[in-house]
Amino acid sequence: MGEFATKYAESLHEASGNTAIITDRDVVVSVTGNGKKEYADKNVSKELDRIMEGRVTDFVKKGYKEQPIVDNEKEDLLYITQVIAPIVTHGDPIGSVILCSREKEVTMGEVEEKLTQTAAVFLAKQME
Repeated sequence: MGEFATKYAESLHEASGNTAIITDRDVVVSVTGNGKKEYADKNVSKELDRIMEGRVTDFVKKGYKEQPIVDNEKEDLLYITQVIAPIVTHGDPIGSVILCSREKEVTMGEVEEKLTQTAAVFLAKQME
């Protein structure tokens, strides 16, 4: 998934202006935008694994508890707003696509949801 993930993450970042993160079930595969050093090749958190297992797009909005993306994520690095779409192929979650921001004025909505879902479906098709 690596090369496709990197190119798709770059496209998501350019189109949305937000940080784009793509994971497999175990580690962060690609990061574009803020957080590259802190997230690249790190193990995914138990919370993110739970979201992937649920197979449903998840929103974290301002004022709600942020979901850690990686294990042992420092609290001051948590993203304020996130959209997380599991990548599902043959009924099994194999990763996730995340759009996120640390900017207080950024709000994730329907457009960001559709972008992450489209990316997740595209990457799932590439892995079939």
